[in-house]
Amino acid sequence: MISASLKQLAKNRDGVTIVEFAVVAAPLIFMILGALDLAYQAYATAVVQGTANAAARKVTLENAAAATVETYVRGRLASIASGSNVQIGSSNFLTYNKIGKPEKLTTDVNSNGLYDKSGPDCFIDDNRNNSYDIASQGASGIGTAEDVVRYQITVTYNRLSPIPQLLGMGNLVTISRTTFMRNEPYAGIVDPPVKCGV
Repeated sequence: MISASLKQLAKNRDGVTIVEFAVVAAPLIFMILGALDLAYQAYATAVVQGTANAAARKVTLENAAAATVETYVRGRLASIASGSNVQIGSSNFLTYNKIGKPEKLTTDVNSNGLYDKSGPDCFIDDNRNNSYDIASQGASGIGTAEDVVRYQITVTYNRLSPIPQLLGMGNLVTISRTTFMRNEPYAGIVDPPVKCGV
């Protein structure tokens, strides 16, 4: 009688689907959560880039105020990260070709092509910081008429699911986007000062 019951139990297929689902469910859930996390990161990247572009356009207007634009950016990104996790930076340059280049020498006393403080060599202080910069990072702020503005937004937020942590990735995602725009010609160009021996 017991052997007949065991044979009947071995042939019984009732409930086998739940066992098969248990085997498939874990990898399926793992893949779905991972895909959702990647999709959210793509969405967040698109929102940050769009916000950076819109903010840069607002900054280039004559009546732009940096604080107003910053409030706009923080408002647009509030759904992705809290205000404390959003860093906003702006710098300005005279022209696009000045970005990352050394400031131009106007006088090179010993003709070596390098700035010598003791020369005293003179240079155009593009970012108005009273020192010669080998690779100009630009002046801080949104600049004046016809300046090129670099607007950068960095957002840090927590991942939606723990799956990336299981793969060795951190829990935080950092998205940084930069855009460049030229200010409108609402006033005359302000030439930077020439500095010597500073």
